[in-house]
Amino acid sequence: MIRTYFNCEMVGSHVPSAERLKGICFRPLHYFCDGKTYTWERDEVSSRERSYKGYYGEASPLQMAVLIVPGMIVGTIAAVVALAQWYFQGKLPALRILLKEEVMIHNFINQDFKKRDQETPHDIPKYTLPDNFSINVFHQGIQTEWSAFLKSHFSKTSHNITKTKPGYREPAWAKEDTIQAFDSLIKKAHQKTHLIFQQVAKEAKGNPQTMAKLLANQHVWSDGQGENYCLSFFYAGMVEMYKHVREPNLISIINDYQYYQPLSRNYYSDFIPDKLFFIPGTMQYNWRRLYNDVCALIDQYPGLRGALEKEENRYLTNLCADYHPGDFRTDTIPTL
Repeated sequence: MIRTYFNCEMVGSHVPSAERLKGICFRPLHYFCDGKTYTWERDEVSSRERSYKGYYGEASPLQMAVLIVPGMIVGTIAAVVALAQWYFQGKLPALRILLKEEVMIHNFINQDFKKRDQETPHDIPKYTLPDNFSINVFHQGIQTEWSAFLKSHFSKTSHNITKTKPGYREPAWAKEDTIQAFDSLIKKAHQKTHLIFQQVAKEAKGNPQTMAKLLANQHVWSDGQGENYCLSFFYAGMVEMYKHVREPNLISIINDYQYYQPLSRNYYSDFIPDKLFFIPGTMQYNWRRLYNDVCALIDQYPGLRGALEKEENRYLTNLCADYHPGDFRTDTIPTL
């Protein structure tokens, strides 16, 4: 906690003067140690910035190295005075809580989640391609359910939008029915993705170049039998659904006129905290494991990755395994 305190700078109108001086003096240290800056307003932190390096793009490492020792000497004296000011202002408990939270976040982010995922048992369902199976028919059923889910829980006409506070959304993800409905949908999307690859492999007789062409073709009659694998994969599938919960600033909703429109994170006030996706036993953890399982599908077919890179590389840029609780970003999906 002490290390965290010296590796951060507090800014804001309510920050004690000695605290501001401490932050300035320790900036050379922050430059080398990935220091953080916190905006302190109304006895709490209103914003965080990740690193100081961006602020000193024109400063050379040599300049910072020369300033680091005198800065730490003066900064340490200022820190002692600052702590006394925090105490007499009655804000020391709030500062202690902030530092504890930052230590917890640091320890959480620096875990090896990939290794833990491999060591944590989690049964991934296996599927067998049925006879006379149609991806289009299966996809249409999931698409209908997915559209109804978005309209019911996230549209402007749903009960989750308040009329008295424009721009404010009641937390849909805090509702058990929302989580249960999404859990059912994403499991169906997981099954659909596996069946898409199985059917494509069957039609292409295992040839990776032919598989890639079938997956990349965006026309309805892509394989001569009316199966549109590209549409079925990207829409109402694992990619779109997982984006919905992990990229809340990029999701889409259905508005009053039944078409999709972007939804900003500021408006989407009930996004799911990242950490829930990395805690074994939570539904969000299981969703992430299902998504990562789908990301590994391409490499189960030798030669398919290279073929898709030439035909439609958005399969590769959208199927990026999720092993880090920070910002999750994938590519755009094809406009079909």
